[in-house]
Amino acid sequence: MRAVKKSAHPLTHPDVLIVGGAIAGSVLACLLRKKGLSVVLAERSAEPRKIFKGEYLQPAVVDFLHEIGMRSVFRSKSVAKVRELRFRDLDASGKVCADLLMKYPKGKSARSIHHFDLLTNLFRINRVKLGVNFWSNATLSALNSGDRDFLQYPKFRLEAPGREALEIE
Repeated sequence: MRAVKKSAHPLTHPDVLIVGGAIAGSVLACLLRKKGLSVVLAERSAEPRKIFKGEYLQPAVVDFLHEIGMRSVFRSKSVAKVRELRFRDLDASGKVCADLLMKYPKGKSARSIHHFDLLTNLFRINRVKLGVNFWSNATLSALNSGDRDFLQYPKFRLEAPGREALEIE
């Protein structure tokens, strides 16, 4: 991160530009915003893709998301609380050769959620928390990638349908 002048506009001179609004980018944007930094989050998809994939979040992750104000990410019909897991292994003949039951501590549970629902909820949260600083269906182009000082002073053009393009420094 680089220091910005107090008069800098947070949309064109954000403290942080995050490229990718999926799980990691969305959570990072929320954390940095809570720390008082101006954040622009650019996501190339207009909406999450529907793919057959699930996410499994351990209790520590569930607690963390609650602590940082992302509790509503679990508001979905596809969410299931998991209080215990059973792992079994079969030998070559198909008989159980290992059986392990793992129970989470009292009051703790993991969550399983459809990947699409998790990302949809993260997009929704970012649209509310970041407002105009959340760009979906976005394209990002480097404006000065050939310059010697690109790594120290990068400049980007951020575009999305229906929005005026921005030049970000």
